Amino acid sequence: MQQAAVAAKVSSLNLLITALVWRQDHNGFTHQDPGFLDLVVNKSPSVVRVYLPPDANCLLSVADHCLRSTNYINVIVADKQVHLQYLDIDAAIAHCTKGAGIWNWASNDENAEPDIVMASCGDVPTKESLAAIALLRHHLPDVKVRFVNVVDLHKLVPNTEHPHGLTDRDFEALFTSDKPVVFNFHGYPCLIHRLTYCRPGQHNIHVRGYKEHGNINTPLELAIRNQTDRFSLAIDVIDRMVRFRTTGSTASRGSAQSADRVQESRLRVRHRPTRYHQLAVAVPKGVVMTHDFGRSRHARWHRRRSRRVLIEAGVDRPAAGGGTRARRFRRGSPRP
Repeated sequence: MQQAAVAAKVSSLNLLITALVWRQDHNGFTHQDPGFLDLVVNKSPSVVRVYLPPDANCLLSVADHCLRSTNYINVIVADKQVHLQYLDIDAAIAHCTKGAGIWNWASNDENAEPDIVMASCGDVPTKESLAAIALLRHHLPDVKVRFVNVVDLHKLVPNTEHPHGLTDRDFEALFTSDKPVVFNFHGYPCLIHRLTYCRPGQHNIHVRGYKEHGNINTPLELAIRNQTDRFSLAIDVIDRMVRFRTTGSTASRGSAQSADRVQESRLRVRHRPTRYHQLAVAVPKGVVMTHDFGRSRHARWHRRRSRRVLIEAGVDRPAAGGGTRARRFRRGSPRP
């Protein structure tokens, strides 16, 4: 593209991917392959760019940049469902300009070395990682956690391999060189290991991502089956912290509690007689998000949209008037 002899620059090819692997309430295998990113990163680094904004303001910033660019192939991955808004527009622009950065409001390692680094890339993985941090703060408040969010996937690549790549020094400033890193990723875990090959402390990077587990599942069950949910992440953090190997009574208790929550959630998804189940997510600034995930019963298939209700801290139930929408497939219609 860049070598073509044209009088004017060519507008970039922008690909917006909104049908994510983490939403398979009714789609099944039509949404079950995030491997497109693996294919894209094989292309020339002078042309290809991949962005995974964590919220709507970051999506606006990324889209504005991509639509103004020329001579590139830009891939943007963003869920079409409603998600929490973490950054205001100014903070989102600054974060997307850097491509990767530490979210200080989600970290508690001020003026100290972190015990663990939690990282995410993608909107759904970011939500689960932040929820895992909330669990750790509640059960293990002395654990120093640093949270890193990656918007530009090629920031993980060395700057000698891609123009957007970080230097090793900048990479260490984010992820450290000797601390465990639990990286929650939108796609296949092997892609992150591939991009961070030969990075300082690459053996400390432990990636969670899609592992081809699940079919038509609720979002929670799909995350649990692929071990990208908040409970599995919290357990992984506890298991990988060196100091808990010798002083691990409290940590083991917290890990056991998280494991129990995983099992309870799995059973609730599959066997609870009620039509919906709820899961509260702790987020910054005293806001709680409640998910109502739809599920199928008695071989009658329903297509439901997830309802998200924001509740101010201290309010023990959703706002009045909030309801769920459901649509029943016609009786006798074939199930895909």
